Amino acid sequence: TINSNIFSACSDSEVSHVLFASSLNVYDNGKEKLSDEEPWINHPHPAQKYFAWSKRLGEMQLQAFHDLGLFKGAIVRIGAAYGPKDNFDISSARVIPSLIVKAFTPKEKFIVWGSGNAQRSFVHVNDIVDAMCKCMEKYSKADPINIGSKESTSIKELVNLIINITGSKKKPFFDESKPEGIPKITISTEKAKLKIGWESKINLREGLKNTISWYQENILSEQ
Repeated sequence: TINSNIFSACSDSEVSHVLFASSLNVYDNGKEKLSDEEPWINHPHPAQKYFAWSKRLGEMQLQAFHDLGLFKGAIVRIGAAYGPKDNFDISSARVIPSLIVKAFTPKEKFIVWGSGNAQRSFVHVNDIVDAMCKCMEKYSKADPINIGSKESTSIKELVNLIINITGSKKKPFFDESKPEGIPKITISTEKAKLKIGWESKINLREGLKNTISWYQENILSEQ
């Protein structure tokens, strides 16, 4: 696999530390709160099963290389990432950049998949980078650490925030015929605080303002 090839190349090149970017989607389906102390033992949520299994396999491969002493490994399980330089292509963008584009595009209907009740742990890219650096410095044990916001935000709340920040006059339409994925993702970040001294610093409103400003200055201004 790609992961095993990368890990083998790192070992052959005598790379001392390797970090694997995993995902909260690896957790068992039906978990109310995701704790990095708990191993996964059952299937992930079916909406993300292929992606989740690829991340599970990557974690196990990294742990194997780490346990064999080939390099020191670290694993971060990242929440719903967003921030400047994200993918703002409406055909393939994730939820936050997609909603930002819809808020600014006159001819694009503000359609939101699902009921808007699904909840996510959003985390700004700057917080992610900070966590990754601290994890490599302080906790290279191939033992997963959750990286995200302790507070979950519903998609409906997210939409309202984006409309408020952008000043959009559009009315969102929640298309309940479309899938909305995992109903609720709430995580524990106590391990990150305890082991690497990390907590998310950028709240969602602040992070959205930063992301929207970048979009306006670097993409919208070019159109």
